[in-house]
Amino acid sequence: MNEKKKTLFSGILFLCIGGFFKIYSQSYQMGTASFMGPGYYPDLLSNILIAMSLILIIKALLWKS
Repeated sequence: MNEKKKTLFSGILFLCIGGFFKIYSQSYQMGTASFMGPGYYPDLLSNILIAMSLILIIKALLWKS
């Protein structure tokens, strides 16, 4: 398996994990920035994971080799 396929597969895997936790964190109360509820931190982390996975997927799709 070459590096392009590994990067694409890991990006898709991280996207699925981030999407799962994004959906799961919606069942908790969100709160506000000053009074964070129990769902605020998992939602923030899932957003970061989704953003990083999209960067990996785009990198793999634009890979020249």
